[in-house]
Amino acid sequence: MADWEREGATRTTGGASRDGRDTQPSSTSTIGRATESVKQAADEAGRSMRETAAGLKHSALDEVESRKEDLAQRVEGVAESVRRSAGDLRDREGWLAELVERGSDELSNFADIVRTKNVGDFSAYVERFARSPRCSQVPRSQSVSPLPAS
Repeated sequence: MADWEREGATRTTGGASRDGRDTQPSSTSTIGRATESVKQAADEAGRSMRETAAGLKHSALDEVESRKEDLAQRVEGVAESVRRSAGDLRDREGWLAELVERGSDELSNFADIVRTKNVGDFSAYVERFARSPRCSQVPRSQSVSPLPAS
């Protein structure tokens, strides 16, 4: 038999050698290996994505933590300005001066909260306030302080 005839015979027999043994792997074992490879790649990609997300979250939290003191100082500065305004009002409108001074105290309390709480605690604090009955009873048209009553 010529070489070209043997090659044709091998092709037509689906990969069987002259002695009848299968020279190509079965399609089910090939599919099984491919499936396992895909699963491993997906698992690795998932792990990599989780690690990347954790790293990004950590970096973001570090950035927020580093800016807390700046925010607290700004809020404290606003509280001082409001406190001075309350002093200016004291002689003319005592009741209004007292109200403005309480607002200044609330701003100072807020600055302390920003300064002392970590980001997770602060976030939980704001969420609790938003769900509290105090917040839900205020008409939506009014602004709400996220601080507990003094």
